Amino acid sequence: MTDPSPGRIALIDGHVDLASQRVVRGGRAHKLTTMEARLLAHLGANAGRDVPRAELLEKVWGYGPRAQTRAMDHTVARLRTKLEANPKDPRHLLTVHGVGYRFVPVAPGEPLAPGAHVAPVTPRESGLAGVPAPHLDRAEAASLLDALAQGDDPDLGRLAAEQDRLRAIHERFRQGDPALAARAVLALDPLYYARGPGHRHIELLTEAEAIAPSGALRASLLVARAEAWAALGDTGAAEGDIERAEEAAGADKDAAARALIARGNLRRRQARFDEASTLHERALAMAVDPDVRAAALRQLAGCDIEAGRFDAALERFRDLERRYRRAGRPRGLATVLGVMGNIHSELGELARAERCFRAAIELSQKVLDRRREGIAWSNLAVVMHERGLLGPAREVWERSLAIHREVVHRRFEGFAVGGIGVLLHEEGRVDEARLCATEALAIFREVGDLRFETIGRARLAVLGPTPEKIRADLSELSPANEGDAWAFRVLFGFAELADAAVARDRGDEALRAAAMGRARAACAVVPPGRATSFHRISARVLTAWISRAA
Repeated sequence: MTDPSPGRIALIDGHVDLASQRVVRGGRAHKLTTMEARLLAHLGANAGRDVPRAELLEKVWGYGPRAQTRAMDHTVARLRTKLEANPKDPRHLLTVHGVGYRFVPVAPGEPLAPGAHVAPVTPRESGLAGVPAPHLDRAEAASLLDALAQGDDPDLGRLAAEQDRLRAIHERFRQGDPALAARAVLALDPLYYARGPGHRHIELLTEAEAIAPSGALRASLLVARAEAWAALGDTGAAEGDIERAEEAAGADKDAAARALIARGNLRRRQARFDEASTLHERALAMAVDPDVRAAALRQLAGCDIEAGRFDAALERFRDLERRYRRAGRPRGLATVLGVMGNIHSELGELARAERCFRAAIELSQKVLDRRREGIAWSNLAVVMHERGLLGPAREVWERSLAIHREVVHRRFEGFAVGGIGVLLHEEGRVDEARLCATEALAIFREVGDLRFETIGRARLAVLGPTPEKIRADLSELSPANEGDAWAFRVLFGFAELADAAVARDRGDEALRAAAMGRARAACAVVPPGRATSFHRISARVLTAWISRAA
């Protein structure tokens, strides 16, 4: 129950003072942000009630009922780290699936009300907490972490196989050797980034960062959390973590270089490619570790790709290819060949792209790297789709999807499901395409990838049941960054096509003709050097639908 004094909410091991925006637990005080305090005040005033998300968006954030935002999820994730002894097993701020949230306050020492405790989940679902720790001594734990840290591109398959032991290391050593425990979380970071959901990933990193000693390890955890915030679209939180990572890095050049790379990646997401390139150049000049230097080179090439400087990107990746071949590093080489295939694909050089992807598949199979193999199969499916080989493309998509599900690579699972949906759309199987688009969008939302979520919403919108619905849904969207703008313009051609259908139904031939003209123009809006596979396939689908409408 709520403490009778105004503005105070009782917790199991402390209380919340809303007036001063503080949480006091276990003798420590945690400052609440204004939005956290507003959310908690509303939930506290409705303690024990299942409060719908729409109500919270309206009363706390002031958003309309149709708002699409992850702000609430981010705020709840942060609140749980301050309110709960174990944020993965909350006792106060509970999720009511399909509805919203419920707040359950209790007096200090008082047991929870019946039914208030969330249902227990398996260790694999709950993150790091509650995992039975097998007997692992410090030397064995350090040896495992050293083995997993080798290389600049982690093997998700191996991480998935070792995740129970990594969780056990975290639980066993968090008191006696917090640095070792934090390293276990950092080792799992790529797996949680790929699987999602984003808010859970952030909670795990927050828990590890709290116990990590200052220096390179803490800086690495903050960089990882910044990347997770960026994927959720929270640029402010990402900027804050990067600043803290730069401070924690101190004189460690490689840790400081990783922070620069993270800041450069953030600028890339904002389509500030020149600024991003400058940051990556600084990281390359600063880094000592070959893996950090390779990461900086990859990101520089990524800037070149998104800015349309494909020749420069290819030259950088050819340099990396030579380095990996000399060093005998097949996993890194498979990654580089895959990206080179993407560049050739963007340039429309489909035969070269296919050779790169097949070489990446062969290398991945040799080293038993199912994650990279699945990515390469997905990219090959895009090439085959663009070549018009719809049947073989479907087979390759299905093969890649099976691998993504096997290694639980959720982002690429969504990518493959969405790719199958685009293929079905081109075949005119709209109902099946809509099911695929809906499933892909749910995956992107689950893992918290804002960019792919936006593209997924656009793909679903063009499959709307009526022209009016297509136009309404597309009007609410805009590309996540400038790099997607041209491909998005093709999708908006479907809105013009929807306008033409509405005009036809109204008998307005002049309006219909104008809308059809705009739809046709949408197929050719990309300037030279910026066409992408996504654009070309979408344009082809749009062209086919224009022909049917005509």
